[in-house]
Amino acid sequence: MVASALFFLLFGVVSYAYGWGFLDLLQRVLLKKPADEKLSFAWVMLTGLVLVTTIAILLNFMLPLSGAALGMVIAAVIIMARWKSLKEHWRFASGRAHILFWVLTALVAAAVLEQSTHLPGNPDTGLYHAQTIRWIESYRVVPGLGNLNARFAYNSSWLVVNALFSLEFLGLRSFHLLPAAVFLTAMAVFLEGAAGWLRGKATLANILKTLLIPCAFYVASAEISSPGTDLPVILIAWLLAAGWLELGEEPPGSRPLFELVLFLLSIFAVTIKLSAGPLLIFAALLLLRRINNRRQLVIMTVLALAILLPWMARSVVLSGYPLFPVAGIPGFNLDWRISPGLAQREQLGIIAWGRDSGMDMEEVLKLPFSVWIQTWFFDQTANRKLLLLLAGASPFLFGLGWALLARRRESGLERTLPLLAVLVIFISGGLFWLFTSPDFRFGYGYLIVLLLLPWLMPFAFLRKLHKSSLPIVLLILAYLGYSMVSSFERSSFFERLLLPVDYRVLPTQPCDLKNGAILCPAEESWSQCWYEPFPCAPFPRPNVEMRGPDWSDGFREAD
Repeated sequence: MVASALFFLLFGVVSYAYGWGFLDLLQRVLLKKPADEKLSFAWVMLTGLVLVTTIAILLNFMLPLSGAALGMVIAAVIIMARWKSLKEHWRFASGRAHILFWVLTALVAAAVLEQSTHLPGNPDTGLYHAQTIRWIESYRVVPGLGNLNARFAYNSSWLVVNALFSLEFLGLRSFHLLPAAVFLTAMAVFLEGAAGWLRGKATLANILKTLLIPCAFYVASAEISSPGTDLPVILIAWLLAAGWLELGEEPPGSRPLFELVLFLLSIFAVTIKLSAGPLLIFAALLLLRRINNRRQLVIMTVLALAILLPWMARSVVLSGYPLFPVAGIPGFNLDWRISPGLAQREQLGIIAWGRDSGMDMEEVLKLPFSVWIQTWFFDQTANRKLLLLLAGASPFLFGLGWALLARRRESGLERTLPLLAVLVIFISGGLFWLFTSPDFRFGYGYLIVLLLLPWLMPFAFLRKLHKSSLPIVLLILAYLGYSMVSSFERSSFFERLLLPVDYRVLPTQPCDLKNGAILCPAEESWSQCWYEPFPCAPFPRPNVEMRGPDWSDGFREAD
């Protein structure tokens, strides 16, 4: 836990410095406005995360993301950091807060600190996350790495930035603490909402932020210690929903910098996981708000390309395709390109796995919607079934609330337009998830928001409920206390007091390539390589060959 606390400090300084420097540049040079729009420290840090990740992708074309790369990133902090600015942002974020806000903040921080030291809980971390991070730490981008294992070519920017911040060069272990740091940053945004609601500002944004605090621990507490790609997409989806509602409370155009932050996050989410595609609707709406300002429209387009193009170029090196695995998008004629048949099979496998992980892929894909949807639904737990039903009923409950409010003399229905936009976007996201890969952990980002949206209007429009924050915050405190106690691992506490639990090490066995050999998991390891030993792939690929004498030369399918 000592290492976790020190890491959170490191991430906070680096991400804030980059975020502040970049946003200050946008205000002073690009937007040609004085630095008068203030953002809380959490939004600045999230902006810094986007910038640092993009820099890490670019660095990885030239060198491994180890000590030298992190050193380059940290060196720039000396130039960009302004501690006076940091202090001002902290004051802006906290203000005069209710005592329960500080109790809630302390409990959230303690829970994240404790859970950050657990063994990674995402099932894909042992399958390919940890091994992918090891490749990024050890080599610059490896041509055709996806031929060794297709999942190594999924090209999540999240794994890149996890490798940058893994600190493996210290010789202690490859730390997996970045997810906890980003989780804590998102919690800071949500806690701002709780602080505002406790002060009597029962806005739609504040209420949603407050309600997302327990939801985050319910959905993602097991993910806090894992570099899995589900957690950041869930958090960004929720941040975008809350941020959009916050924008709706201000006059149009009054917060151009905050709009740019939301725009960057919506673009960034797609580079983490393609299932975040529907979140691009936020980016499209934000571009439409700038339709009459050609200068800002160009700036936003350039920023989007600056994030997307290096990420797509990295995908070409890994797989030969700008987007992988997406059927129908042609690849480049490179000797390491993954065969189109394998790329298509990989995408179909993702769809089939989400529908029914126990059946053969071809059989699942043959099933009509009316058949597989019933099987899929009844295979879920009772809690998940209830969540699905409530999320599915969201449009109807929202419509009922709209109709009831319309009957009031001063209903203020125009204030619900941002809420309606969020509802439409997240319905689109839920449908996209359902028809692409309905593995439940992929859908939480959309489903939780759909669940909460219909319940925001009564709080925001019925004046007698404006002081309802106190009992709700007390309930959240009780839930977080229960969650922390139930997840606390007493047996390993003293082991975790200094350093987090390391990745697992499972038995492996040699498996041949066409002109070399790597390692594969032994039968009792359930296809999981984890971080050690290296290089390891979940399944043997005897038809794959090395492109040269070194691993960094890459891999290709043999003729």
